[in-house]
Amino acid sequence: MKVPAGISAFIIGALLCAAACSSGPKVIPRSKMEKIYVEMLVGDQWLMRDQDDGWKADTTLFYESIFQKYGYTTEDFKASYEYYLRDPLRFSRMMRNVALTLDAKARKKNIEIAASEGAPTDNNDQTTE
Repeated sequence: MKVPAGISAFIIGALLCAAACSSGPKVIPRSKMEKIYVEMLVGDQWLMRDQDDGWKADTTLFYESIFQKYGYTTEDFKASYEYYLRDPLRFSRMMRNVALTLDAKARKKNIEIAASEGAPTDNNDQTTE
């Protein structure tokens, strides 16, 4: 029995969609994973700074909002973490990029704070002779 081409295409498309929807957690691309790590680490510092004695924040909800911002879930993050850990060199490069980003953010914030306080800024990008 011959099946019309339109029906065959529809069936194949439906099967591909079903497979994609049920494929489980996604691996987050490295560039997005780096951004997620940066936000998580900044958030951790903010939570630790602003917590009272005896009060501990539940970071699960906090992290989930970061994952959702980028279109991912906690399960996606866990699967991605495991994926990147299997290649220590790739993982270390990713974390080095995270550290560089955090360092740049800290330098920028320090310059903003110094400027708001009227203090001279130490801007290494400009040299004076």
